[in-house]
Amino acid sequence: AETATKCAEEEGSYYQDKVSELLECYEGSDGEEALLQMAKNTFDHPGTPTILVNGDAPVLSGFWADAVAAEVCSQYGGSESS
Repeated sequence: AETATKCAEEEGSYYQDKVSELLECYEGSDGEEALLQMAKNTFDHPGTPTILVNGDAPVLSGFWADAVAAEVCSQYGGSESS
C-alpha cells in the first residue's frame, strides 16, 4: 500500500485517484486470482534471474554474464566475425 501510494504521488493526480481502486483489487479476491493465474502461466524455473537462450536450458552461474555469452556463442549458427 505504501509503495502504491508513493508511486501515485510521484506520477500525479490521475493515479492518486486510482490508488484505492488498485489496492481494493490487489487485496481482494480479484488480486489473489490474478496472482494465481500469473503463477500458473510461469514456466518452471530454478530461480531469478532465469535466462533462456533460444528458449532452452536455463543459463545459471554466479557470473551469469559470462554464462550467457558462452551459451549464445555455443548456439550461434553463423560465421565468426573478425
